[in-house]
Amino acid sequence: MYFVYILECEDGSFYTGSSPNPEERFKRHKAGTGSR
Repeated sequence: MYFVYILECEDGSFYTGSSPNPEERFKRHKAGTGSR
């Protein structure tokens, strides 16, 4: 099962994504390696 998520960036913009493992994906976003 995939989850869809919306993150608010520091500049106020939004990033949308999907992942089968949202906890791990969020950790990658926090580390700066989540988006391409």
